[in-house]
Amino acid sequence: MRLVIRVITSCPARRLTLAVVAALLLGGCQAIAITVAGIGASTGLSHTASSISSRTFTANEQQVKQAAMVALGKMGMKFESSEKNASIEILRASVADRSIEIEVEALNELTTRISTSAQRGPFTYDGATAREIVAQTELAMVELAQSRRARGPSKTASALADSMMGGAPMRR
Repeated sequence: MRLVIRVITSCPARRLTLAVVAALLLGGCQAIAITVAGIGASTGLSHTASSISSRTFTANEQQVKQAAMVALGKMGMKFESSEKNASIEILRASVADRSIEIEVEALNELTTRISTSAQRGPFTYDGATAREIVAQTELAMVELAQSRRARGPSKTASALADSMMGGAPMRR
């Protein structure tokens, strides 16, 4: 400490030398700090991305939304709200200290994609809960399809394909 005080209070040439040496030594810190910030941001993005679970279903938007609502009910989650933006509907729910978001996106009349996220606090995501919501939605889709079949005949796959082809029957 005495050495530092003596250098600082001594002649201007020594002070200038100390400033140049300090600048050279601390110049590498900027590169290190930028690298550390980049690694931190990358890790945060990776954690967020791996905590969002998605799946595409061969079903219309209403069927997938109904299955997601059944899944939330099975899991004891409280449905809070629904918001529709263009082709995406966002379902919001909560459980314990987590806020759940399910995006239901109609890709076309017969294909729908869902993305789920479970967030606990501003920086903590729960990927396991998000994945389980997707799994329960998939099970609910199967159960709903079975109950629809039990209720009575509906458009078969070949009749649906014929209607998609403009009414012309497909060659089999």
